Amino acid sequence: MNKFQNLSSCTAFLAGKNATVDGSTMIARNEDAGGGVNAKRFVVVNPQDQPSEYISTFNQFRVKLPDHPLRYTATPN
Repeated sequence: MNKFQNLSSCTAFLAGKNATVDGSTMIARNEDAGGGVNAKRFVVVNPQDQPSEYISTFNQFRVKLPDHPLRYTATPN
């Protein structure tokens, strides 16, 4: 067994406004999976833009989502 394996692990860095000298918020990540450089989109999803029901594309399972969702950020592939 080879003790050196091909491993990959991504790293994220998050710093809130109380952790930076100038009060800025920083978010960063890398991808160690190899291949080409893939541009990332940083999106903010506001409560009014969120659906009121989740419907699975796999089996059509449905569930009602909370009435007052929170805003969140994402970096979809």
